[in-house]
Amino acid sequence: MIGRLRTMGILPSAADDVEENASPGTHFTTLRLYAAEMFFAAGANAALHYFRERARQTDAEGADEPSAADLPVSRRGPPAVAAWAPALLAPVAGAAQVMQALRPSESTHLATRVLNGAVVGLSVAGVADSIYGATKREERLSLAPLLLGYAGVLGFLLDRQEGAVAESKQDLARRARIVERLVPRRKPKIERIVVHV
Repeated sequence: MIGRLRTMGILPSAADDVEENASPGTHFTTLRLYAAEMFFAAGANAALHYFRERARQTDAEGADEPSAADLPVSRRGPPAVAAWAPALLAPVAGAAQVMQALRPSESTHLATRVLNGAVVGLSVAGVADSIYGATKREERLSLAPLLLGYAGVLGFLLDRQEGAVAESKQDLARRARIVERLVPRRKPKIERIVVHV
């Protein structure tokens, strides 16, 4: 994904100036795009898990077993909304990460923070439901909520580090202004240069 964005000209290429590639903003852009890729993968994984569970329930209903509505609550799968929430929320969070990477603004920063929190909360609920389903409903343990949670935590860490870098830049700029005011400027010395011919 990063290579495709470099060929499209959205990200700086590896042949660009080394100093430009070493800037912290470039690294945060790359890390945000990796986080977005994790969000997209987690959303696809959650959708595939939902379809697999749905197909398994459909197969079970066709095998002369009671339908999912007739099963006791402890043997039913998660409601459709709870199953689809990661599949819908993860791509939205990924899109917010892409927007923050390419066109950072205060609104995209707020959107990433809110969506990261929602994703982490949803992943905790998903892990709990997956563990409960594996022990009580004889389902397979799903690791999709863990991937979603890791992507949300990565988003939080990126926000925190990006804020710390911006704060340190502002602090250094403030200190530089103070030093410029306190230290007198040197007056240039004009020396005579005598040329003998």
